[in-house]
Amino acid sequence: MTLVNIIGILPPVGNKGDEAIYITSINLIKKYLNQANLAIALPPRWYYDKTNAPYAQEILEKLDIDKVIPHPLELLSFVGGKKSMYAFKGIRFLYYHSPHELASLVLSLKAVTSIMREKEKVCVNVTLSFPFESANILYVSSFIIPKRLTHKPLIAFPISAVFIKNNTEKDLVRIALSSADVVFTRGPYTTRYFKKLGVSNVVTGFDPAFLLESHEDINIKGDMDKTSIGITPHSSFPPIILSALISQITEKLESRIYIIPTDVRDFNYARAILDHNRQFNKFCKLVDTRRMSAQRVKAMFSKIQLLISFRVHPIIFALSLGKPVIAVASMYNLKFLDVLSQFGLEKNFIDREAFILKPVESINKVISIISEILDYYPLIEKNIMRRIPNIRFKAELPGLYLKAYLE
Repeated sequence: MTLVNIIGILPPVGNKGDEAIYITSINLIKKYLNQANLAIALPPRWYYDKTNAPYAQEILEKLDIDKVIPHPLELLSFVGGKKSMYAFKGIRFLYYHSPHELASLVLSLKAVTSIMREKEKVCVNVTLSFPFESANILYVSSFIIPKRLTHKPLIAFPISAVFIKNNTEKDLVRIALSSADVVFTRGPYTTRYFKKLGVSNVVTGFDPAFLLESHEDINIKGDMDKTSIGITPHSSFPPIILSALISQITEKLESRIYIIPTDVRDFNYARAILDHNRQFNKFCKLVDTRRMSAQRVKAMFSKIQLLISFRVHPIIFALSLGKPVIAVASMYNLKFLDVLSQFGLEKNFIDREAFILKPVESINKVISIISEILDYYPLIEKNIMRRIPNIRFKAELPGLYLKAYLE
């Protein structure tokens, strides 16, 4: 029986995009390796203590995972001794809440024995999609340790990159990625960047979250107007500027706005904005997505005309439904350009830093893009829809590769 080791990089709850990655990646593996047993290594919950996200046992049960195994990071919790304890954010929890040498030793032995016990059964290791933002110990360990312990191939499901300035971190990223047999990326921008770093085993794909099915059982107060505009915020964006953007959209375009958070932190951020600006309540609604599944949240985007998003997965959800998008993000964050470029929508990208430095000019640019989208809506929608089959194929490439490799 084939055993696939799946290594999770980000927690599968709290953020609907990350949840979608787990759902679609595991379904993709099952589709092309329908007889395989699946073992998954989740990031240690204490590593993400600050997110306060509920743990993901219910999601794993729905996905019918055969076994949950310790994450490679738990092995590294003992390597390097006390000094390393301060370096790893998650390890600090252990350091301050238990005799750290004993606790980390127990975790390390558990990780090693679990992996070694299944070593002979493992056919392939798979790392799930994530943005490679730094030479974070979680990222690096997720690539190097499974390959070294099992001596079996490692396939990286589509990942994206952020420009890394530190040369030491670049070297670590290169070592981690080069340890994989093949690295799928989310798009051409990340592919070019990795190749410039000296990583040759790169194939351009697309985020598997694009394959997420939507559930239409949506109930919110009032009917959603399909001529309305959706906004998916990011809690790090200055609220005063987002408030100004909402005000100008409703004033100049007379459009209704639905704020659709896809991260638990963004809901409280958006609610605070609406509480502070009571006048928005007439034309702006906040959708409570905290207890919605990723599939239900995706279905929300079918109810709007276009989306302005500060996060990448809402853009992926909306485009998969044929909806035009405007992205606001750092120009150094390639995952947005990876997505937009494959739909011919790079001109709908707005640099986050420029938005903060020149808010009036940037808001006017957003209004101009919205007006252009509305003027040419049928053509833009048609252009998006005709690209969807090719994008779905790219999102499924890792599954096809796994099947071909194991056959």
